[in-house]
Amino acid sequence: EKMATEIAASERDPSQEKDEQSPEDAEYVFPNDANVGDYVMHPWRSMESYMKRMITSFGWRISVQLAVMYMIVKGMMSTVMALVRLSYCKKTLGVDGTRCQTMQAIAQTPWAVKGVMGV
Repeated sequence: EKMATEIAASERDPSQEKDEQSPEDAEYVFPNDANVGDYVMHPWRSMESYMKRMITSFGWRISVQLAVMYMIVKGMMSTVMALVRLSYCKKTLGVDGTRCQTMQAIAQTPWAVKGVMGV
């Protein structure tokens, strides 16, 4: 009897196992009769759904590392670099803040247009 269950388990089609997805692992979608509360909570619910799927797929350690890297380190570095850039413009180049921000906007334009061009 034990051998029969082992054989049956080994003969199972792996593609059928992938199609079976628990409700917790499924991506969040709006209900058919969505109201204002659903629209307000959509960012939170979709992020929660994404994080659950990520933790299920890769584990909690890599998920925490990625979250720390992109949310904390990248955010702090961009803030620090903005302050350094403003200080550099004022002290070294002798340019006021408005012109410094204009130069920054011009320099960032190719990256802003990249999504429109589909690159």
